[in-house]
Amino acid sequence: MTPFQPFLPALSQMSQKPRKKAYKGTATRAIEHRCTVSVGVALFTGHEGDADDILQRADAAMYDAKEAGRNLIRFHDRLA
Repeated sequence: MTPFQPFLPALSQMSQKPRKKAYKGTATRAIEHRCTVSVGVALFTGHEGDADDILQRADAAMYDAKEAGRNLIRFHDRLA
């Protein structure tokens, strides 16, 4: 178990709200627009590299979400 494990359910639940809101879509005249949100989250303790490293891990997690079917949330936990 990693130090982040207890927080994953709460983090996942918090990140669902913007994803669900974006998926509802909007209608403009006769055209309906729908979008999906693929979210990548990098978990870190504050002592694991610089901001660029953390952003790269979040980006990798986002692409994992896209590859897994889009409209998903994926976490990158270096400690796992």
